[in-house]
Amino acid sequence: MILSGGQTQFARFMGKALITEDGEAIEGAAAEEVEAMGRVTFFINSAADDGDGAPV
Repeated sequence: MILSGGQTQFARFMGKALITEDGEAIEGAAAEEVEAMGRVTFFINSAADDGDGAPV
């Protein structure tokens, strides 16, 4: 997870660039403005009843 331009977003480090979810590459001078917020290792999905009747 990174902070870039005042927004948090997910990105992957590939080669010398960060690749965001929408496919944008952040590299070079632009990468110097990015703050790494942490590593996301997994997501916890909500177990709230969404009306589909399927058990969790």
